[in-house]
Amino acid sequence: MEPNVKEIMGRYHEEPKLHRKQWEYVFLLKILDALPPMHKAVGFAVGEEPTVSYLASKNVTVVATDLPPSAKQAAAWQATNQLMNTNDLNARPIATAEQMKHVSSEFVDMNTLENTNVWKQAGTFDLVWSICSVEHTGSLRQALDFMVKSLHLLRPGGSAVHTTEFNIASLGSTVDHQGTVLFRKGDIDAFHKCAVKKGYEMVRPCYDVSSGAVDREYDTPPYSHDRHLRLEIDKYISTCVGMVVRKPLNFVENAFECDWGQLE
Repeated sequence: MEPNVKEIMGRYHEEPKLHRKQWEYVFLLKILDALPPMHKAVGFAVGEEPTVSYLASKNVTVVATDLPPSAKQAAAWQATNQLMNTNDLNARPIATAEQMKHVSSEFVDMNTLENTNVWKQAGTFDLVWSICSVEHTGSLRQALDFMVKSLHLLRPGGSAVHTTEFNIASLGSTVDHQGTVLFRKGDIDAFHKCAVKKGYEMVRPCYDVSSGAVDREYDTPPYSHDRHLRLEIDKYISTCVGMVVRKPLNFVENAFECDWGQLE
């Protein structure tokens, strides 16, 4: 574990532990540290994520979104207290009551993003983010489509940060068309190619899964959430992968259509 993880997770009022959710938080916060000051952000499927109140504590205007409670899949998330509750967005607490006035909430189905009030604000966000969310859109294709659409929300100079499940057991077969899907290297590469062809800037994600003792461990159902950097989903071992996309200041919309032809 890197020595600065304690300081980074301290911003979320958490103690460091070997958990992939914390890896995602550290990934996001390190990106935020490297970005210029921001004024407006939107997060997807935030649940009770502390990122909302953390950004509010920096006086960033935040639109927090999650699946509508009426959606078919919402009941399962509500049962495990993972669906956004506006009363719990500062449960830690990280921001002051005054700072939380920077936060508004919207119910957004990521598969119909273009039909929402958030879409009407396209081109105005300094930051778009999702943490371990896009894999729950129903399929790899739907997840990729959402990530591409999310880039449209950025203002020139803004950045999108997405983390998701990553299949480290297979380059071919995977889990698709289920409640949780697993991205393969080829799927991430396809998103990278798409973003760049559309005129965005994206560094190719790191695929180094390392080989230390902890990297050979994985959690199995029912998950203990202890030493939970990797886990078994279906018959595959999964971890997390992070993606960062920037909209250039001189961005010009083009007509490039992304091809997800490699998907099963």
